[in-house]
Amino acid sequence: MTNDLATLMRQAQDDDPLLALHATTALRREIERLEAVQVRRARVAGWPGRRSPTPSA
Repeated sequence: MTNDLATLMRQAQDDDPLLALHATTALRREIERLEAVQVRRARVAGWPGRRSPTPSA
């Protein structure tokens, strides 16, 4: 399975529930990885601790 986000998004909506579940799991892992990268970047930039951003609704 690829880790291309656009492909994973399409697969997450597939009619095959097993494919959709695998793609959803891969998306979750990638989002968690991206979050960790951004937290590291914020810390390097001097932001104190891990703060949740305010959602822009």
